[in-house]
Amino acid sequence: MHIIVTGLPRSGSSVLGALIDGLPGYLCLNSPEWHWSIAGRLADALPTAKWLVGEFHWQHKLAFEGAAICDYRGKNGFPLFDGASINPLLPPQPSTIIRENLPTDFSLAIRHTTLYTALLPALINFEWFRIIAVVRNPVDIILSWQHHPDHVPNAQSPRALKELWPQAYQLTTSSLPPLVRQVQLVEMFFQRYLEYRDFIRIIRYEDVIAMPERVSELVGSSSVSSHLGMLNPTHRVYPIELVESIKQLLHQHATCCKAVYPNP
Repeated sequence: MHIIVTGLPRSGSSVLGALIDGLPGYLCLNSPEWHWSIAGRLADALPTAKWLVGEFHWQHKLAFEGAAICDYRGKNGFPLFDGASINPLLPPQPSTIIRENLPTDFSLAIRHTTLYTALLPALINFEWFRIIAVVRNPVDIILSWQHHPDHVPNAQSPRALKELWPQAYQLTTSSLPPLVRQVQLVEMFFQRYLEYRDFIRIIRYEDVIAMPERVSELVGSSSVSSHLGMLNPTHRVYPIELVESIKQLLHQHATCCKAVYPNP
Protein backbone atom coordinates (compact mmCIF):
# COMPACT_ATOMS: atom_id res chain seq x y z
CA MET A 1 0.00 0.00 0.00
CA HIS A 2 1.32 3.45 -0.90
CA ILE A 3 1.55 6.10 1.81
CA ILE A 4 0.46 9.71 1.53
CA VAL A 5 1.99 12.03 4.11
CA THR A 6 0.30 15.39 4.52
CA GLY A 7 -0.25 17.98 7.19
CA LEU A 8 -0.19 21.69 7.78
CA PRO A 9 2.88 23.53 6.52
CA ARG A 10 5.46 23.61 9.35
CA SER A 11 3.62 20.86 11.26
CA GLY A 12 6.46 18.34 11.18
CA SER A 13 5.38 16.32 8.14
CA SER A 14 8.96 16.39 6.81
CA VAL A 15 10.15 14.80 10.06
CA LEU A 16 7.54 12.07 9.72
CA GLY A 17 8.55 11.53 6.09
CA ALA A 18 12.22 11.28 7.04
CA LEU A 19 11.47 8.68 9.71
CA ILE A 20 9.43 6.62 7.24
CA ASP A 21 12.27 6.93 4.73
CA GLY A 22 14.64 5.41 7.28
CA LEU A 23 12.61 2.22 7.66
CA PRO A 24 13.80 -0.90 5.79
CA GLY A 25 11.70 -1.41 2.69
CA TYR A 26 10.37 2.16 2.64
CA LEU A 27 11.13 5.21 0.52
CA CYS A 28 9.62 8.65 1.07
CA LEU A 29 9.82 11.45 -1.50
CA ASN A 30 9.55 15.07 -0.46
CA SER A 31 7.04 17.39 -2.15
CA PRO A 32 7.67 16.83 -5.89
CA GLU A 33 7.17 20.21 -7.54
CA TRP A 34 5.58 18.75 -10.68
CA HIS A 35 2.60 17.51 -8.66
CA TRP A 36 1.40 21.12 -8.32
CA SER A 37 1.93 21.61 -12.06
CA ILE A 38 -0.12 18.56 -12.98
CA ALA A 39 -2.84 19.56 -10.50
CA GLY A 40 -3.00 23.00 -12.11
CA ARG A 41 -3.26 21.49 -15.56
CA LEU A 42 -6.05 19.07 -14.61
CA ALA A 43 -7.81 21.67 -12.42
CA ASP A 44 -10.06 19.10 -10.76
CA ALA A 45 -9.57 16.97 -7.65
CA LEU A 46 -10.75 13.57 -8.91
CA PRO A 47 -8.68 13.49 -12.14
CA THR A 48 -5.67 14.71 -10.16
CA ALA A 49 -6.16 11.94 -7.58
CA LYS A 50 -6.45 9.36 -10.38
CA TRP A 51 -3.25 10.71 -11.94
CA LEU A 52 -1.57 10.44 -8.53
CA VAL A 53 -2.36 6.72 -8.37
CA GLY A 54 -0.48 6.25 -11.65
CA GLU A 55 2.31 8.52 -10.48
CA PHE A 56 2.87 6.40 -7.38
CA HIS A 57 3.03 3.24 -9.49
CA TRP A 58 5.49 4.88 -11.90
CA GLN A 59 7.81 6.19 -9.18
CA HIS A 60 7.62 2.81 -7.44
CA LYS A 61 8.68 1.08 -10.68
CA LEU A 62 11.56 3.49 -11.26
CA ALA A 63 12.84 3.16 -7.71
CA PHE A 64 12.67 -0.64 -7.77
CA GLU A 65 14.63 -0.70 -11.04
CA GLY A 66 17.38 1.39 -9.47
CA ALA A 67 16.70 4.54 -11.48
CA ALA A 68 17.63 7.97 -10.14
CA ILE A 69 14.58 9.52 -8.50
CA CYS A 70 14.23 13.29 -8.27
CA ASP A 71 13.95 14.37 -4.63
CA TYR A 72 15.22 16.85 -2.06
CA ARG A 73 18.20 15.20 -0.36
CA GLY A 74 21.40 16.16 1.38
CA LYS A 75 24.77 15.11 -0.02
CA ASN A 76 24.64 12.12 2.33
CA GLY A 77 21.35 11.01 0.78
CA PHE A 78 19.33 11.86 3.88
CA PRO A 79 15.99 13.67 3.52
CA LEU A 80 16.08 17.41 4.13
CA PHE A 81 14.28 18.96 7.07
CA ASP A 82 15.19 21.63 9.63
CA GLY A 83 17.11 19.27 11.90
CA ALA A 84 19.06 17.72 9.05
CA SER A 85 19.48 20.41 6.40
CA ILE A 86 22.96 21.78 5.87
CA ASN A 87 21.50 25.28 6.04
CA PRO A 88 17.76 25.29 6.84
CA LEU A 89 17.54 29.04 6.08
CA LEU A 90 18.28 28.39 2.40
CA PRO A 91 15.64 26.87 0.11
CA PRO A 92 16.29 23.18 -0.57
CA GLN A 93 17.65 22.26 -3.97
CA PRO A 94 16.33 19.23 -5.88
CA SER A 95 18.71 16.36 -6.36
CA THR A 96 18.36 12.65 -7.07
CA ILE A 97 18.48 9.49 -5.04
CA ILE A 98 19.12 5.88 -6.00
CA ARG A 99 17.89 3.42 -3.39
CA GLU A 100 19.50 0.06 -4.07
CA ASN A 101 18.17 -3.40 -3.22
CA LEU A 102 14.59 -2.39 -2.58
CA PRO A 103 12.27 -5.41 -2.20
CA THR A 104 9.58 -5.89 -4.82
CA ASP A 105 6.86 -4.99 -2.32
CA PHE A 106 8.58 -1.94 -0.82
CA SER A 107 6.31 0.86 0.33
CA LEU A 108 6.52 4.23 -1.39
CA ALA A 109 5.49 7.35 0.52
CA ILE A 110 5.24 10.86 -0.87
CA ARG A 111 4.84 13.99 1.24
CA HIS A 112 2.92 17.12 0.27
CA THR A 113 1.24 19.46 2.74
CA THR A 114 -1.28 21.88 1.21
CA LEU A 115 -1.71 20.01 -2.09
CA TYR A 116 -2.56 16.59 -0.65
CA THR A 117 -4.77 18.20 2.00
CA ALA A 118 -6.66 19.99 -0.77
CA LEU A 119 -7.04 16.64 -2.58
CA LEU A 120 -8.10 14.74 0.53
CA PRO A 121 -11.83 14.41 -0.33
CA ALA A 122 -10.83 12.70 -3.59
CA LEU A 123 -7.87 10.69 -2.28
CA ILE A 124 -9.94 8.82 0.31
CA ASN A 125 -11.78 7.10 -2.57
CA PHE A 126 -8.69 5.10 -3.50
CA GLU A 127 -7.75 2.02 -1.49
CA TRP A 128 -4.20 2.25 -2.82
CA PHE A 129 -3.36 4.88 -0.23
CA ARG A 130 -2.73 4.89 3.49
CA ILE A 131 -3.10 8.57 4.38
CA ILE A 132 -1.33 10.12 7.37
CA ALA A 133 -1.88 13.72 8.42
CA VAL A 134 0.51 15.41 10.84
CA VAL A 135 -0.83 18.11 13.13
CA ARG A 136 0.98 20.29 15.64
CA ASN A 137 0.10 22.69 18.42
CA PRO A 138 -1.52 25.53 16.44
CA VAL A 139 0.34 28.17 18.44
CA ASP A 140 3.66 26.63 17.41
CA ILE A 141 2.57 26.39 13.77
CA ILE A 142 1.59 30.05 13.56
CA LEU A 143 4.74 31.15 15.38
CA SER A 144 6.78 29.11 12.92
CA TRP A 145 4.96 30.81 10.05
CA GLN A 146 6.26 34.15 11.32
CA HIS A 147 9.80 32.84 10.86
CA HIS A 148 9.04 31.07 7.56
CA PRO A 149 6.43 33.25 5.80
CA ASP A 150 7.11 31.50 2.48
CA HIS A 151 5.49 28.35 3.93
CA VAL A 152 2.15 30.06 4.60
CA PRO A 153 -0.53 29.47 1.96
CA ASN A 154 -1.12 32.91 0.47
CA ALA A 155 -2.27 34.77 -2.62
CA GLN A 156 0.88 33.58 -4.43
CA SER A 157 0.08 29.91 -3.81
CA PRO A 158 -0.18 27.74 -6.95
CA ARG A 159 -3.32 28.50 -8.94
CA ALA A 160 -4.43 24.89 -8.58
CA LEU A 161 -5.43 25.67 -5.00
CA LYS A 162 -8.26 27.86 -6.34
CA GLU A 163 -9.80 24.85 -8.13
CA LEU A 164 -8.99 22.13 -5.60
CA TRP A 165 -9.82 23.94 -2.36
CA PRO A 166 -11.64 27.20 -3.17
CA GLN A 167 -12.46 27.97 0.47
CA ALA A 168 -8.78 27.95 1.40
CA TYR A 169 -7.87 29.98 -1.66
CA GLN A 170 -10.50 32.61 -0.83
CA LEU A 171 -9.11 32.88 2.69
CA THR A 172 -5.54 33.32 1.45
CA THR A 173 -6.65 36.24 -0.71
CA SER A 174 -8.91 37.88 1.89
CA SER A 175 -8.27 41.30 3.41
CA LEU A 176 -8.29 39.99 6.99
CA PRO A 177 -5.36 40.94 9.22
CA PRO A 178 -2.50 38.47 8.61
CA LEU A 179 -2.64 36.85 12.04
CA VAL A 180 -6.42 36.37 11.87
CA ARG A 181 -6.08 34.90 8.39
CA GLN A 182 -3.39 32.48 9.58
CA VAL A 183 -5.46 31.35 12.56
CA GLN A 184 -8.44 30.69 10.31
CA LEU A 185 -6.23 28.80 7.83
CA VAL A 186 -4.94 26.53 10.59
CA GLU A 187 -8.51 25.92 11.70
CA MET A 188 -9.48 25.05 8.13
CA PHE A 189 -6.74 22.40 7.93
CA PHE A 190 -7.75 20.89 11.28
CA GLN A 191 -11.40 20.89 10.21
CA ARG A 192 -10.56 18.96 7.05
CA TYR A 193 -8.57 16.31 8.90
CA LEU A 194 -11.26 15.83 11.51
CA GLU A 195 -13.94 15.65 8.81
CA TYR A 196 -12.15 12.67 7.22
CA ARG A 197 -10.71 11.12 10.38
CA ASP A 198 -12.52 7.84 9.67
CA PHE A 199 -10.44 7.45 6.50
CA ILE A 200 -7.04 8.78 7.55
CA ARG A 201 -4.61 8.53 10.44
CA ILE A 202 -3.94 11.73 12.36
CA ILE A 203 -0.75 11.95 14.40
CA ARG A 204 0.50 14.81 16.53
CA TYR A 205 4.01 16.10 15.89
CA GLU A 206 4.64 16.17 19.62
CA ASP A 207 3.96 12.43 19.78
CA VAL A 208 6.32 11.78 16.86
CA ILE A 209 9.13 13.56 18.72
CA ALA A 210 8.35 11.96 22.08
CA MET A 211 7.77 8.45 20.73
CA PRO A 212 9.29 8.16 17.23
CA GLU A 213 8.81 4.39 17.36
CA ARG A 214 5.12 5.07 16.84
CA VAL A 215 5.91 5.90 13.22
CA SER A 216 6.79 2.24 12.61
CA GLU A 217 3.45 1.17 14.07
CA LEU A 218 1.68 3.79 11.98
CA VAL A 219 2.92 2.35 8.69
CA GLY A 220 2.86 -1.30 9.75
CA SER A 221 6.60 -1.85 10.12
CA SER A 222 8.26 -3.88 12.87
CA SER A 223 11.62 -2.11 12.38
CA VAL A 224 13.14 1.05 13.84
CA SER A 225 13.93 3.99 11.55
CA SER A 226 17.63 4.45 10.82
CA HIS A 227 17.03 8.21 10.78
CA LEU A 228 16.16 8.53 14.48
CA GLY A 229 19.54 10.07 15.19
CA MET A 230 18.73 12.95 12.82
CA LEU A 231 16.00 14.32 15.08
CA ASN A 232 17.07 17.63 16.54
CA PRO A 233 14.03 19.85 17.14
CA THR A 234 14.75 23.56 17.11
CA HIS A 235 13.28 25.93 19.68
CA ARG A 236 12.93 29.65 19.16
CA VAL A 237 11.83 32.34 21.58
CA TYR A 238 8.99 34.62 20.46
CA PRO A 239 7.54 37.75 22.09
CA ILE A 240 5.02 36.85 24.77
CA GLU A 241 2.62 39.45 23.34
CA LEU A 242 2.56 37.58 20.02
CA VAL A 243 1.97 34.26 21.74
CA GLU A 244 -0.92 35.66 23.76
CA SER A 245 -2.47 37.28 20.68
CA ILE A 246 -2.40 33.95 18.84
CA LYS A 247 -3.95 32.14 21.80
CA GLN A 248 -6.73 34.71 22.01
CA LEU A 249 -7.50 34.42 18.29
CA LEU A 250 -7.50 30.62 18.51
CA HIS A 251 -9.99 30.84 21.36
CA GLN A 252 -12.25 32.95 19.11
CA HIS A 253 -11.89 31.10 15.80
CA ALA A 254 -10.52 27.59 16.32
CA THR A 255 -13.08 25.03 17.47
CA CYS A 256 -11.50 22.13 15.58
CA CYS A 257 -8.02 22.99 16.81
CA LYS A 258 -9.26 22.80 20.38
CA ALA A 259 -10.69 19.33 19.71
CA VAL A 260 -7.12 18.09 19.21
CA TYR A 261 -5.27 20.61 21.41
CA PRO A 262 -7.65 21.63 24.23
CA ASN A 263 -5.07 23.99 25.75
CA PRO A 264 -2.85 25.26 22.94
